[in-house]
Parts: sequence; C-alpha cells; structure tokens
Amino acid sequence: MPFKAYLVLAESAIERVPEEILEHPSVAASAHRFRLEPHEVILDASLHHSAMLRLADYQKRGRPDIVHACLHLLTDSPLFRNRSLCVFVHTRDNHVIALDPSIRFPPNYNRFIGLLHQLYKFGKVPPSADHPLMTLQPMSLEQLIAQLHPTIVVLLSEKGEARPLSLIAKYALQHPPPTYVVGGFQALDFDPTTYELADEVVRVYPHPAKAATIVARLLTLLEISAGIIS
Repeated sequence: MPFKAYLVLAESAIERVPEEILEHPSVAASAHRFRLEPHEVILDASLHHSAMLRLADYQKRGRPDIVHACLHLLTDSPLFRNRSLCVFVHTRDNHVIALDPSIRFPPNYNRFIGLLHQLYKFGKVPPSADHPLMTLQPMSLEQLIAQLHPTIVVLLSEKGEARPLSLIAKYALQHPPPTYVVGGFQALDFDPTTYELADEVVRVYPHPAKAATIVARLLTLLEISAGIIS
C-alpha cells in the first residue's frame, strides 16, 4: 500500500495588518520599508508588538516565523519532494497556502515575508508563473479538509490523549491518507470548531511544545514509517 499523508499547519499566525491598527507608527514604518500600503503589510509581532496589544487574542497572532520554521523542515523532506507528504498552511484569516514539491524554500525569514506579501497581493508566487511554487486562496480549515478527503484527521494538541506518536505516524502507511493538524501559532488554543473536525486529538508531550518541535518529531516518525530512515 503506498505511503501518503497530509500535514496542515492550522490557524497559523499569518494575516495582513488588521484595520484597528493600520494607523499605528510601527505599521507605517513597515509600509514604508516594504513599499506597500499599510493594509498590505503582513502582521509581525517583532515589528508591531506595541500595536498588537490592542487586538483580541494578540498572543496568538503575528508570528509568521513559526510557519517559516516549520516549512523549512517540511519542504526539505524526501516525503515532500516525492509527493508522499502534502503540506498546507491554513491561516487565522481563513486562507490556505499550498506548496509545490519543487519549491526551494527560502531559509531567510525576510525573504519569506516578501513571499507572503506577494501571495496576498497576487495569489501566487511567482506572480506571473503558469505553475506557481506557492498559491493562496480564501478557504476555511473545514473546506480544506473536505477537499482532501482524508481517511482520518489527527489533531496534535496538549489537550489530547497521550498516545505514542510512532503509532499515529503509521496511519500514513496503514490507512492512507491521514491528515495531521498542527497549530501554527504560539499561544492560547485551537478554536472549538477545529476540535470538531478531528477524529482523534493526540498529545505528544505532557507540556506545551513549539510547533517546529512537533513537526520535526512527526516528520522523523513519518520517514521511519515510510522506510526512508531507520
């Protein structure tokens, strides 16, 4: 039976600067730096922290670096290169980013921010490509999962049941294709509607862990299950 799986970074802390803080000086500075209109700037806590304190759930927002770290790991895997593992980013503003297996993901964070600006403006990168390396379209997490038609949806959450991740990783070989959902944010919790989409909610560690840590461990176990490493 062929190995196949989907991995979704859900509710990821990526969005454009919201209307409530468009006039903040830090946003104006970013707009000038990137040569964009303020509403086109990607929200980034490292640049806009003082402005973000005005926002609801600000602790869960403005962290594109989390997605950057995860994608840097995922897109370097042989599973991703040979299309055995498909990766999607669902953002908190209900967009979905899809990545082509041929992408050479930028290790530089500033370059990644530049790609996000292009994605939100043009819907694809490169903007004029017939076969883009990255695409962005409006889509909820529920719509994405329905489109993927997975055999099972496994949500990785500190509120889940403690189970060996090695067993969960084997779903990709035994019951392909599962969808693994990892939070692409730094604090607080998944929306209740995300829990409703899951068939299983699994806890990897007894304490909160960074998204990149969860992704790295899951990716290693998926590669073991696929026979790529032993």
